[in-house]
Amino acid sequence: VAALGGAQESRARSCLDSEEVLLCDGVGLSILVEGADSAQGPAAADFGPDFDAHFDIGVPARRTSVTTVDGRTVRHDEVSYSMKYTLRPRRAGELRVPPVAVRAGGQEFTTPARVLRVVGPSPSDVAELDISSVPARVYVEQPFELVLGVTLQAAQLDGEWFDGDPWYSGRPPELRIPWFQELAGCQTSDPREFVAGLLAGPGESGLRVNGLAQRVLLGDARALRFKLPRTQEIRRARAAYRYELRKRFVPLRAGPLDVPLSTLHGETIQTLERQRGQLQATETETVFVTHAPLSVDVLPVPTAGAPPTYSHAVGRYGVAADLQPRRVKVGDPMTLTLTVTGIGLLDRVATPRLERQPGLAADFQIAEADPARTEGNGRTFTFTLRPRRAGIESLPPLELASFDPESETFVIARTEPIPVVVESAQAVAPSEVEISAGARTAGSTPGEEVGGGLLGNFGDEDTLAHEGS
Repeated sequence: VAALGGAQESRARSCLDSEEVLLCDGVGLSILVEGADSAQGPAAADFGPDFDAHFDIGVPARRTSVTTVDGRTVRHDEVSYSMKYTLRPRRAGELRVPPVAVRAGGQEFTTPARVLRVVGPSPSDVAELDISSVPARVYVEQPFELVLGVTLQAAQLDGEWFDGDPWYSGRPPELRIPWFQELAGCQTSDPREFVAGLLAGPGESGLRVNGLAQRVLLGDARALRFKLPRTQEIRRARAAYRYELRKRFVPLRAGPLDVPLSTLHGETIQTLERQRGQLQATETETVFVTHAPLSVDVLPVPTAGAPPTYSHAVGRYGVAADLQPRRVKVGDPMTLTLTVTGIGLLDRVATPRLERQPGLAADFQIAEADPARTEGNGRTFTFTLRPRRAGIESLPPLELASFDPESETFVIARTEPIPVVVESAQAVAPSEVEISAGARTAGSTPGEEVGGGLLGNFGDEDTLAHEGS
């Protein structure tokens, strides 16, 4: 614990929970400000490039003490504010936790620098991690899978390879997988559904992942176990088990996608023997391993060769159209509904540019589209069209151009033509207006309503004379 500079009535202290930590773990940093009931701590970026910092909690506290000296009672009120951060190192070695500023009560304190020893993974003959991307190169919005492999040497029992998992059932090794629930710059499945699909059942063995636990009775926590698909293979002339974790992602932006390193840490069993009818481990080995770095190359959708009707649709899509009503007069509104379905990120399909559709703008006036709706497996766009001339017999086929990342080509889907009937608008000429006999004889003055008809129209100049006098 180190005392920090500041005014006499206030001071601050800081400490690390540990001076040594594994690369896969985090370490707590506590900051205590005395003489203030609130404080502004450092930002995450203030801890430098070697750490991912997370502010956990800030808690005020008050303590009152009473002392009596020579019959005189004195009351002491002490206030403080404590902050807790978790620092996760990004590399192994001796890392310097830099000084950071803390502000409280109009004063600023600076914590001293500290040194944290970070123990990194090391190669092992009995454990290995590997990772790959399937496919290795993708386009924006093209799904890919990260495949993490865990290979552990099988334990030996009576000179034979033991069929069970090579770890203590009560304390299996732990995987630290930064992308287990999400990966920056990508879209993925609901983390809760993904986790639920991997949980080991009652009595089943499994690995721990990321310290995930479930609250049980009386607030205690029980570590969750994850059962990964297992296969057997021969590794260095010895039997080994390979456990595999797969997770699907969809990249949302182009550029290199660096996948954070995962680690495996824990005790593995090498040999077993039977003692009093039970299996006992006679040889174990603690492992801490990681895999080689992996970067996924995410390419942008090419602009060369993109059709005019391309609407930022990446994947495989179809399109259907509906038009109502289908019998109208020139200038009448018609509602066009386009529904896009298929495999891809429907929410990212942009509104089709109808003015670019072949033959459409010449026959129809196109109004601005209504907001798009995504429901179930379809994305719907609604437009208002007005026919420009009589005699139009159909709405022409409409195109939706999309980019298929698997074939690396643009594909055009088309709607079926829709038959319509467009008639001339009925115009009324002045000679076609019928005037009843009563209306012809009726007289009126400007502004005066005539019963049984409209106001009279006067065309002579006397009528337009000034009537103010």
